[in-house]
Amino acid sequence: MRKMAVESGGSIVRITDNGFPERFSPSGREFEMPGSGRLLLLGELNYDSRKQNMSYRWAARLNRLAEMLASHPEGMTMRLASR
Repeated sequence: MRKMAVESGGSIVRITDNGFPERFSPSGREFEMPGSGRLLLLGELNYDSRKQNMSYRWAARLNRLAEMLASHPEGMTMRLASR
């Protein structure tokens, strides 16, 4: 579904339970998406390189958060409006 959304010009909310490394940058097709407001990256403040076990309960909470953000009336433009 993610691939179809990207290819059709849709937006993505990517939430990670482990944060992003200090020098993280989206790669491939996602590289240009944050600048156009089509990719929202959310994660913990501190990145931990150790393997984390994802529980169903935690994954469901993250999915509900993504759904709430994606269904907001302003959608992905919320970030751009704050500039």
